[in-house]
Amino acid sequence: MKIAPFRVIGCGLIVALAGCQQSYPLASRYIKSVPVQASQGGLVTVDAAESQELAGASLSIPAGALEHDTTVTVELGLDRLATGPDTSVSSVAMWGPAGTKLNAPAEVVLPFTLPAGENAAGLRVNVLLGDGRKVALDRVAFTVDGNNRAARFRLEELAALEVEVSHCGEDHPCENGMHCVEGTCVAPTCGTSTCVSGQICCEGQCKTPAPGTETCPAPQCGQDHPCGDGYLCDGGVCWRKCGELLPPCPEGSVCSSGVCAPRPAPDCGPERPCPSGSVCDQGACRLRCGPDFPDRECPAPQICIENYICRG
Repeated sequence: MKIAPFRVIGCGLIVALAGCQQSYPLASRYIKSVPVQASQGGLVTVDAAESQELAGASLSIPAGALEHDTTVTVELGLDRLATGPDTSVSSVAMWGPAGTKLNAPAEVVLPFTLPAGENAAGLRVNVLLGDGRKVALDRVAFTVDGNNRAARFRLEELAALEVEVSHCGEDHPCENGMHCVEGTCVAPTCGTSTCVSGQICCEGQCKTPAPGTETCPAPQCGQDHPCGDGYLCDGGVCWRKCGELLPPCPEGSVCSSGVCAPRPAPDCGPERPCPSGSVCDQGACRLRCGPDFPDRECPAPQICIENYICRG
């Protein structure tokens, strides 16, 4: 069945009968529909008898995530989402109704197969939203089950999904702050940290370049240039000390590891992605943890919950 390019169907008499509905700009094959009660949530799974291509795919919707009782659909996309030199490593799962917003994130499992010669560091999830926009989840925004067999991640809106390996080159630069390493887009690392978009690695620490340049900022302090009283030199920057017996941090900052650091953005979503190494969970950026991050510990009193995020 060929689905016409994205449009809002019917305004006029059709609106009076069924309202306007979004659709994906992809050819597809229908697999199943499952009624889900908003008050209870539900789990929609695909087995091999229903679709060999999407066998093992699932969508877990928590109670209260849907505004009203909804018949959730899943279709097999017959067109790829990957473009250019990027390589699709999964089938396209189209969850509907397209564009359905969720009050709480749903957990998705999407099986994939990594071909020989492909680098798992370049894995990402392509997301086609109901309004026709494409966004991508990079490697720190999802976990991988088993030996590169399925991606597990969270969604705030029902969408069409595909796992791919991102490739790059002179004619196909990486996006979202990723770096091109031997033809694969990977998250930049710096010491034990992963730099966010716009930062560069300076002597093992992520720093924002000096305005109008792409060079590391000049250090504010060092062995020959100590900070003033009440401040601590870390990475060439003077940080204000904080703690139980010290004055509170200035507005817009929080006390972190004994120094005042900029307050992280309180909100996130499709238009406000979290920094690399974090994931948007119920509108808040939370650190990733678990098997893919063996050297990371959640800050007390948070713990690493089953979805591999730090939450208190």
